[in-house]
Amino acid sequence: MENNNPLVSVVVITYNSRQYVEATLESIKAQTYKNIELIVSDDCSPDNTVEFVKEWVEKNAEHFAGTKVVVAPKNSGIPANCNQGVKNSSGVWIKVIAGDDTLVDTCIADNLEYAQSNPEAKAIFSRAKAFDENGNIIENDYFADLFKLDTNNLSVEQQLQQMQRFMFVTPPTAFMSREICDKYNCNEKYFYMDDLPFYLTLLRNGIKLYTFDKHTVNWRQHSESIERTNDKQFYNTKFMDCRLEVYFAESFSYNIKHNPDMVVGRIGEELSYLFTRVVLGNRRNFINRVIYKIFNMIVKHGVKKNNQW
Repeated sequence: MENNNPLVSVVVITYNSRQYVEATLESIKAQTYKNIELIVSDDCSPDNTVEFVKEWVEKNAEHFAGTKVVVAPKNSGIPANCNQGVKNSSGVWIKVIAGDDTLVDTCIADNLEYAQSNPEAKAIFSRAKAFDENGNIIENDYFADLFKLDTNNLSVEQQLQQMQRFMFVTPPTAFMSREICDKYNCNEKYFYMDDLPFYLTLLRNGIKLYTFDKHTVNWRQHSESIERTNDKQFYNTKFMDCRLEVYFAESFSYNIKHNPDMVVGRIGEELSYLFTRVVLGNRRNFINRVIYKIFNMIVKHGVKKNNQW
């Protein structure tokens, strides 16, 4: 009976999430599958996220098999916040969700159905739709091209090679078994990036990533997202610096050996970023936009000349 009705921990990761977290929590409450433990892990938000979440959880605790709100003593980054939430959970399966995204009401049921039909699958991904600050769908199938790749039929080593080239799974939809989450953690040295280093760790340890063809998560795109910039900047430098660190620590040496065609193109991307940050001060204005466009054209031409991009 327990195997047919396993406890699933939904771990909500929050930081300054007050504007959107209610929608996230309501989407979890609305799940058709009911044996859910709700964990909210907050990374020391300076706004009133924690106060709101505690009040909401108290009012809605009866809808869940268990609830817990944990708050970091200091802001420690996205990977540390994910680890904190998972460590405080007890479910057989774990669904991590950002405090601004929402679950489709059959998300947990659909993931469990796939897991029970594919017992070898311990790290599972599905489809996502992107929506804006007001809840309007802006991309009906944000990761549509990924589902043309049939990555379930690749070996772990082939998946690892592809992951070093590009993210072929949909991070907001990740659904993980307890045994994986107990054994492997997000790398906390990468303050702003939890997903890619974690998936590379799984693949390096022989754990295959599985996808199934259902929409389970709505992924919110808004101006406060860590990847996003504003009209005055070309890049979010905190995120880009973290991305650079991840690339050179996790992918550069592998790609030189296995994906040499990727190296020159990627270096070109990073040169554009460094030029924009150091020379243009990351300031987006008319003159800098013109210079940025010319520089990118020169870089791309140089890369294409070597038949690498």
